[in-house]
Amino acid sequence: MRTYFITGASGTIGSNVVKALLEKNDGVIAATRHPEKSAALFGDKVESVSFDFDDASTFDHALEGDGIF
Repeated sequence: MRTYFITGASGTIGSNVVKALLEKNDGVIAATRHPEKSAALFGDKVESVSFDFDDASTFDHALEGDGIF
């Protein structure tokens, strides 16, 4: 199983990417400015983390996955 870091995971495009990866049984780190939204969408199927392109202190999780979208 591979794990992917998905930015904008609670948005229109990002949430569809997350769904497609989950269908393939891949792991997902769901990155969004509001992680409670991705947690509500995907529950415990993903790791929801706070991420903001304008805040470098939120970038650490991006290095944990096998790929970034």
